[in-house]
Amino acid sequence: MNNIRYTDLKEYFSIYGMPYDEKFSEDETHQIIMDIIRKFFYRNIISINEGRKKKDKIRIHLYEINNFDLNASALQLGKKDFAIVMRSGIFQILFDEIGKNYEIFNEITETYYEDLSETVGAYYLFVYAYLIGHELGHIMQGHHSIASTSNLSENREILNLINKQSLVNQHPLYNRFLMELDADLYAVSFLIKLMLELKIKYKLLNDKSREIFYGDIYSVTKIAITSIYITHNLFAKKHNYKSDYPPPHIRTGFMTWYLKEFLGDIVNENKKELKELCEEQMQKIYDLQDRYSLSAFKINSLDDFNLNIIEQVKIHLSYYNKLKSTGISV
Repeated sequence: MNNIRYTDLKEYFSIYGMPYDEKFSEDETHQIIMDIIRKFFYRNIISINEGRKKKDKIRIHLYEINNFDLNASALQLGKKDFAIVMRSGIFQILFDEIGKNYEIFNEITETYYEDLSETVGAYYLFVYAYLIGHELGHIMQGHHSIASTSNLSENREILNLINKQSLVNQHPLYNRFLMELDADLYAVSFLIKLMLELKIKYKLLNDKSREIFYGDIYSVTKIAITSIYITHNLFAKKHNYKSDYPPPHIRTGFMTWYLKEFLGDIVNENKKELKELCEEQMQKIYDLQDRYSLSAFKINSLDDFNLNIIEQVKIHLSYYNKLKSTGISV
């Protein structure tokens, strides 16, 4: 489209927080998670650009800024330049939430890891992978060509930095609700790539006596499902239900539906077993949620939670196919 958005990154940083270097945190776990996730992210950017002509290659920069919101942003800097901006506060928010609910990991995760801290480390990794995958989804699905901004939550900060003549509601396919679900769908594929990569690394390990961080695909699946739930439970605590963003419980159901439908095919494991495992994991979470202050959705049963999820999937697929037919992409 002709009306491409250009965002002044320096101005953005001056308003919302300056970027940290890669090893800003004194917390060793934070450093480890960011190091793993950065390498995984840039491997994916390389993969995205493979086979593209030089003029079609894109650059996506990953930043972490000094800001204590549970939020992330995707900014368009130029025709083929983008930035994903994480907040440093995400780690502390997760630390506090996991700290309050620490014992839940003994009940909903297999006792695969000898040290529970390794399981908690895996939760950090998958939450970060989801947040980054969501923002990457806004970029890769061409949402900047449809709307003026793409943010994970209701924070509309980028609207202050762009041309007032935005494309919001002017594009025939524009719908904030469906764009957010579209980004979540891409985030599911990002999570599954991570799960597949961890599985391959585990199988290539020669020293069978050595346990690596995330070996068993079934334990990792439980962690991925619970990470999705915990993240959206945090969103639910501040969600504006009058906004045009999908409610957090809808996003959770949408993502877990896609995860259980496609995970087995991609990681080449028993599809039926993994699908059942995903469903069992969600049931476990619902059975335990009140004990661990994880009930911000205010939905009492898994049956109520699942209500209308399939319908939302159908609506999104229809939107996605229309979007695809327009050729909107990066």
